[in-house]
Amino acid sequence: MKIKIKENKQEPSLDSAQYTLTYQGKDRGLNYKILNTLIGDKDMVIEINSSRFSNTVNNPTEYTKKILNFLRENKLAYNYQKVPDNSSQSIFTSLFKKDRTAHEVLFYLANKIWQSTSFKSLMPIPGARYYIRNKSKDEKDTLKNMQQLMDDELLDYFSLIIFDPGVTQLKQMGINSRQLTADNLRELFK
Repeated sequence: MKIKIKENKQEPSLDSAQYTLTYQGKDRGLNYKILNTLIGDKDMVIEINSSRFSNTVNNPTEYTKKILNFLRENKLAYNYQKVPDNSSQSIFTSLFKKDRTAHEVLFYLANKIWQSTSFKSLMPIPGARYYIRNKSKDEKDTLKNMQQLMDDELLDYFSLIIFDPGVTQLKQMGINSRQLTADNLRELFK
C-alpha cells in the first residue's frame, strides 16, 4: 500500500479538505485499513447523507435502512432525518422535479464496534464523514453537542474529520484537523 498526504492551501473547513490523502493498492478493504490507522483506538461519530452516495448505491433508501437496522440491532445512539437532496442542484431541477429528499444519519460508534466483523461488512460507506473524538464522551451528549455547533466549532470539538467518498476507484480521502499537521498524519503510516 502506498499513501501520499498533500497539504492543500485551504484552511480547515467542512466544505473543503485541508489535506488530501491518496492511496494505491488492490486490496478491496484498503480504505477501511487507512481509516483504521487514522482512527486508532478512538471512538467516532459517523455522518451519512444519501445525497453523497454518488451513484455508488443502487437504492439509497434500502442502504440507509441497512445502516439503521445495524444501529438498532446494536442499540447504538443515532439521529436520523430527511433533508433536502442537494446532489443535483440546477435551475432546471426546481422546474422539472418535485422536491427530493435525502436520508441523513448521524451515529456514535465506539471503537470496539468499529473493529467488529459485523460493522466491517458495511464498509465502504459511500460519502461518509468520520468525526474522531479526542476522548470518549457520552454518546448522546456528543450527538446533541454536534447539532448545536457551527462548522467552525466542530473543527475544534473533534481532533480529526475525515471525508471518505467510499468509491474505491477514486482512492482518496479528505482530512481536516486543527490538532494534527501533515507530518503528524504521515507519521501514522510509518
